[in-house]
Amino acid sequence: MWLVLAGRCPLPSWLTRPYVNGRLSVIPEEDLRLSEKEIAQLYLSWGVQLPRNLLEKRIIPLVEGNPLGARLLAVEMSQGSSYTEELLNDLTRKFYEYLNQAIYSEWPEEIREMMMQLSLLEHFTIQQAEEMTGRSDVNRLLAQAAETGNLFSIKDGGYTLRPAVINSMKLRMETVCDRVRKNELLRRAGTICEKEGNIPRALKLYQDGQCEKEIHALLIDNARRYPGGGYYYELTPAYLALPEEEVRSSPDLIAAWSMLYSLALNATESERWYAVLQEYAAGHPDPEEHRLAESWLVYLDISLPHRGSTNLIEVLDEAARKIQTERLVMPEFSVTGGQPSVINGSKDFCDWTRDDQTMAFQLEKHVGEVLGPYSKGLVSIGLAESLFEKGGNIYKVLELANRGLMETMNGGKFELQFVGAALVARVYLVTGHPGDSVKTLEEIETRAQQRGVRRVVRNVRAMQSRIKLWQGRVEDAVRWMENEPQNETHFNVLERYCYNTFARVYMAQQRYDKAAQILMRLRSYANMEKRPWLQMEGDLLESIIRYRTGNPLWKTELTQVLRRAESYHFVRLFCREGAALLPLLQELGCPEGVDEAYWQEVLGKTRAMAEAYPLYLSTNAPAALPGAVQLSERALQVLRLQDRGLTRSEIARQLQLSERSVKYQCEQAYHKLGTSNKVEALAAARKLNLLN
Repeated sequence: MWLVLAGRCPLPSWLTRPYVNGRLSVIPEEDLRLSEKEIAQLYLSWGVQLPRNLLEKRIIPLVEGNPLGARLLAVEMSQGSSYTEELLNDLTRKFYEYLNQAIYSEWPEEIREMMMQLSLLEHFTIQQAEEMTGRSDVNRLLAQAAETGNLFSIKDGGYTLRPAVINSMKLRMETVCDRVRKNELLRRAGTICEKEGNIPRALKLYQDGQCEKEIHALLIDNARRYPGGGYYYELTPAYLALPEEEVRSSPDLIAAWSMLYSLALNATESERWYAVLQEYAAGHPDPEEHRLAESWLVYLDISLPHRGSTNLIEVLDEAARKIQTERLVMPEFSVTGGQPSVINGSKDFCDWTRDDQTMAFQLEKHVGEVLGPYSKGLVSIGLAESLFEKGGNIYKVLELANRGLMETMNGGKFELQFVGAALVARVYLVTGHPGDSVKTLEEIETRAQQRGVRRVVRNVRAMQSRIKLWQGRVEDAVRWMENEPQNETHFNVLERYCYNTFARVYMAQQRYDKAAQILMRLRSYANMEKRPWLQMEGDLLESIIRYRTGNPLWKTELTQVLRRAESYHFVRLFCREGAALLPLLQELGCPEGVDEAYWQEVLGKTRAMAEAYPLYLSTNAPAALPGAVQLSERALQVLRLQDRGLTRSEIARQLQLSERSVKYQCEQAYHKLGTSNKVEALAAARKLNLLN
């Protein structure tokens, strides 16, 4: 005889002892979920034929293996209804209504009320739950809720509600709360998210709750952050939705609009709003408002991207004078914008590298006064990067970089620490120590995550993926790219380092059309904003694509890049492309108009990188070798699981990959085996004893 206990909650504490002693077996929820194959069979048993694409992309993620959720659609369609998104949305709502009526109605009222309020947060800590509910006994209620049902997961002290609970409780809120109470709950949730730094989520909650005062304050607070550290791009629709009269009444918002238009590559509108700010400063009778507007004008003089860096020394001199005479307070500023570079940071400073020592001397006079903590380490790290890019002495580069890092740690800013660490990682890479590069970047990524500096985190990961490309680990770089948000219709200038990395990953996959499309946007942006570094880098990668696709214009393009780069004596620009660029340089020879000594230095350092990293963007890399049967370990895992009858979604769950990654592995394996589908690939793999 077996005693079976069924419940929606985790194992109760009073059953822990028999479980530990082996007298009790537990069947976890995951084992009871319907698999993708079982869901498809369920629909077939009801006479319902659904396209595989629809099942994989809409039904299965929504149902989450729940038989009841799958059955609702099956019953409806078996009775003659045709599938539409409206039908699916209606049935989804009915499912959540069922959970409220049949299951959640049995909970104690205080737990239902707490869960309804917390559903607006979705993820929360005990402190946030207390703030949201206004209760001091949240710990007790959550412990009681844990025994009531499987409502949330707990990780690192944080709680995450189940999607079914979130959606059911939000539905309950619609029926039990009037508009005034619902708006108050949304305002409270928005405040918590804003404190946490989740600004886009906070804005959405404020908008849903019609919290005009909070929206205004949030937009002003975000405007006071530098673009790379704030949410300018994500909040652009909210800024532009503000009435123009409201914007004209606030110097913070006027400055934000000027910066937004500059980031959107609309210099004309940016300058128009700059002029509005000048009028505001000139005509406002309040001394404090006048000073605030003047501070923003100085900030925009220095930081507007479209203005470039040509007259920046003069601008800094004037800024220092105004700060002294008018007691101006500078808004938050960053030279790097969260990029791993000073030369190619918030602005392009290529021209400064031609006479970097003189520029450094002039900068040091006023940079501390104008930039405050953002100046610490700037000159040392900038000089180190300039020397590195010119192929200078590695030990001198490290000396300057580490001096700058020490300066940033004495009250400086983390974004410059990132640049210094990224430069050290590059030095390790070119000296043949990629493991040390990886370790350096892992350390800076951990610190960036702890500080919540999301732009730095993204760019660190992009840099790590470039190292994987140098090592020939294309599949790892592809996996990173697949998990990064990509918007094919909008160009976000703040993501340019990631865009450049995407282009390289596509080149490693031999998807030259995709790489060229990204480079077209980057080169157009570089040309509009007068950014020589980005222009040269884009032209260089484009010449490699043209070479590989048989376009003879690669010679002209590469020659032009060499001539332009020589004027700065940039060497690393070329050598970091190593094995991908070496064949072009060897075939081209030293072009007319390029100094022979410079050419030999470029060729020698490029050859050294090619020898150290022969698989970089190579058509012979394991994940790009056409027709080869030397499959990666991951591809072999996928093939073997396919041979056992598992579907792509089942393989993704088992290997903890995205389905896009599994699909990519399949396509690569089919290509290397010289086959076009799964059946042919498995047959070929068996002949080669790859499935044993």
